[in-house]
Amino acid sequence: MLALGGARSYVGRTFDVAAVWRSYATAVSGRAIDADHHLAEEAPRPTEGALREFLAAVHW
Repeated sequence: MLALGGARSYVGRTFDVAAVWRSYATAVSGRAIDADHHLAEEAPRPTEGALREFLAAVHW
């Protein structure tokens, strides 16, 4: 599971998003993106990079 969050959002400033999801799922990766709430609109390149990195590691 990929858990991305905006580093400048309330949730991103208050929680470690990936760590929270680790209490619900066993294989979680993720990070904070330098954005507020709308990652794809505010930081498209870093969001794309995180998605590509995650999908490249998936064994189809």
